Amino acid sequence: MEKEEHVALWILIFGCALFFTLIYDLSILEFIKDARTPVMSMYFIKFSFMFTVPIMMALVTIFLLRQRKLIIPWLVTAVTTVLFSVAFKYAIGQPRPFEIYPDIIPLVPETLFSFPSARTAVIFAALPLLAKYSKRHFPFWLVFALLIAFSRLYLGVHFPSDVVAGMLIGYLFGK
Repeated sequence: MEKEEHVALWILIFGCALFFTLIYDLSILEFIKDARTPVMSMYFIKFSFMFTVPIMMALVTIFLLRQRKLIIPWLVTAVTTVLFSVAFKYAIGQPRPFEIYPDIIPLVPETLFSFPSARTAVIFAALPLLAKYSKRHFPFWLVFALLIAFSRLYLGVHFPSDVVAGMLIGYLFGK
């Protein structure tokens, strides 16, 4: 499969997922909220405070130190992804789930708008680079990115569509 077809396939997959999550946003959030446990809540709260956007950017940068030529492209990609995500948040103005649905109780404080998830976008922006230049470590980074994405839902601070949009934005900027 050629590179353009590969990118088009991922855009189609993320687009379908985004459409699906837009329909079932609240149902998915309520299911996750009902499945919360004290131990998992404590884990994801600590996870959220440990892995902020700057920390994730630094982790990927440190990981890339052995391949110094990738650091500048990575940082440009990461900063561009953050700026685009934040600009998009203000352009869309989507409230957080807990601001719309009082049953969704956030486990961590968040202040900006919800759509898209910037944390998810940043870590997913790293994945194409890591897949190409670090095949051996890529499964770790993929699981880490999925944990970041899921944590945003578990903590009640994003809709599933926010997270899927963050995945798509990150992937596209990372390509």
